[in-house]
Amino acid sequence: MKKTRIFTIILIVLVAIFGLAGCFNGGVDNSVPDIVVPNGGPDHSPQENQEEILIGTGTYVGQIDNNSVEIIISGATEDMATRAFRFSPELMEKFDSLGLEDNSPVKFGYVIYNQDQWMLMSIEPM
Repeated sequence: MKKTRIFTIILIVLVAIFGLAGCFNGGVDNSVPDIVVPNGGPDHSPQENQEEILIGTGTYVGQIDNNSVEIIISGATEDMATRAFRFSPELMEKFDSLGLEDNSPVKFGYVIYNQDQWMLMSIEPM
């Protein structure tokens, strides 16, 4: 009986330790930064403390899902040419009304965050 009780206590302690370990992320910040488009849009310089908005041209391949599109960037190296871009919240609201056609030339504004995430801030046909 004593061995069973000790085993039960050890088991409870281990379950509690592993349960609490799942509550911590090891200090890793998985949050997405707030990205604000400067007043005046993507062709103007970003204000201090904001992500730099880059301007590019390319070929709009098509919409991947409700949150993102694929664009082939003009002048990019082959390994970087085809990129998936997530919509900014502002662009998501009006994207369907832009009427872009697959495989059409576009001009677009975007930001890069978390080193490899690309967010589309604006897009227009050329």
